[in-house]
Amino acid sequence: MYRFSYFPAFTNQIVVRIEINAAGTASVIYKVSDGIASRQGGGISRSERAELDKDETQEFLRLLNKARYWKLPREVRRIGLDGYDVVVEGVNDGVYHIVERWMPRKYDPVKRIEDYFFALIEQKFPE
Repeated sequence: MYRFSYFPAFTNQIVVRIEINAAGTASVIYKVSDGIASRQGGGISRSERAELDKDETQEFLRLLNKARYWKLPREVRRIGLDGYDVVVEGVNDGVYHIVERWMPRKYDPVKRIEDYFFALIEQKFPE
């Protein structure tokens, strides 16, 4: 299972969870908060579910592999005002890993993961 959380300073937070199934496919759960984001959160204004076929699931896993997700440091000491935080969590064979970034830079592999999730949202959960 993997979870992408997006905590912007002035808009609704987003959470996307990908659950890999035994068949090699995956379920995707997309949720949006109902107010300005905070780590305390609030209610949910949108909650939807979609599926990834085997090829789409493999594409996601290849992205994580290429980004060396399981070896990325938990955080990079970089903070700022406003902007947004990204958190990517994963559990594989009982091993948990988390990475956190404030506004990941283009050379950070977390930025590629962030871009993937926003493209996935556009594709699977259009407005």
